[in-house]
Order: sequence, then C-alpha cells, then structure tokens
Amino acid sequence: MPSMDMRAILRPQLTKEVKERGSGTLQMLDLPESLIKKLEASTYSEVMRALNENDKFLKLFEATNPNRMMIQTYQRDGNRKHPLLGMQHLVECICDGPPEKRYYLCTLCNITLATHMIIKHVLSFDHIFCYFKAWHPSTLLSKESYKDYTDSFTSMMRDFAKQTEEIHATANTDMKEVNLKPAEFPSVNFASFAEAWKKLECIMKENKGSSLITSIKPGNKLGY
Repeated sequence: MPSMDMRAILRPQLTKEVKERGSGTLQMLDLPESLIKKLEASTYSEVMRALNENDKFLKLFEATNPNRMMIQTYQRDGNRKHPLLGMQHLVECICDGPPEKRYYLCTLCNITLATHMIIKHVLSFDHIFCYFKAWHPSTLLSKESYKDYTDSFTSMMRDFAKQTEEIHATANTDMKEVNLKPAEFPSVNFASFAEAWKKLECIMKENKGSSLITSIKPGNKLGY
C-alpha cells in the first residue's frame, strides 16, 4: 500500500539483520565487454534472463541468493493474511532443467512475470482490480477513483475478497502448468506477453494439451 511508510516498517528488521549477519557483500560480476554492451539498454528481467542462461553466472547466483518462497508455498501457508485471487489465470512455465527455470504469465492482466515478482503481482491492486472487473463487474469504481489507500479502503477490499472466496470456494483456484523441454524454453519470448502466449498455445496444441484460456462467468455486484 503506497500510504504505508515502508522505511519505518522495514528498518527494525534490517537493523536486526545487519547486527546478526553483518552488512553483506556486494556481488561483482566480471562480464565480457560485448555482453555488457548488449545488456546496457535491457530491462531488469531481460538482464536476469540472459545471465541465468549462462551456466557460469547461474552458479554464482545460486551460491549467493537465498531460496525464494514459491507461490504454491505461500498459498498453502495457514498464517497467510492476504487472499490470493485469480490464481486460475496464472500460467507457470517450467523448464525441465537442470537447472530448473520458471516464468509466469498472468492472462488476466496480460503480463509476464519472473519468479520473484509473482507473489507481489497477485497481491497488487492492479491484479485485484482486474479480477473484480472480470468476475464481479461494477463492484469497484474506476481505478482512478482509488488514490488514497486508507484503512477503510483496505477493510472494504478485504471484505470483497472474503465474499468472492466464499462464492467461488476452491473452484478453479489452481494455476495452470506448462512443462517445457530445455530446447523449448528459450524459444518462448517471455519479454512479450503476446508472443509468449502465442508460442505456449502452439506448444499445447502440438502436445494435444488443454487450452490455457480460463473461462470467466461474471457474477453479481458485491456490496460492502
């Protein structure tokens, strides 16, 4: 929530971590000049994808990066306070490795997401807004109407989320999964949702798999 002061929230945790573990060490990668020039104008996801495809750099990342929580683990967490809406619109693409690689598509918001971004996306207001617009039209006003994320706004959204969870129960709450061969994974352009979606649909048809499209049946407007 933009209204939250994340510095005040995170400072105690960071201070404790520095005391217990130290300030950490900056990673430095000695990259070939040609690769640096290639990545200079690339986005974050493009840079990480390029480095992860190189076995040498991948081993460096694996040795220093902590294991990230998978969205499936977060979904099963009994202490989770936030609802995960629209899980049926997520497509998890898994490379049959090694090394194992993953990428995600959100067919509700029409974007591609790296592993470290997927939980944040599902909890974002943009994703939640798209969910209610599709499944319970007219429940929310225009997105521009919600500029101040106050306590009353947060309470209202939690109430709507609880209602829709009770309405749909556990029906269609699972992600779709696509297992790609090591040769297929690089052929999917995850930098572009449209291209990635088109390629994955072709792969599913070739393998006689089911469609990745989620059927939406709009429900009634929810009342707070």
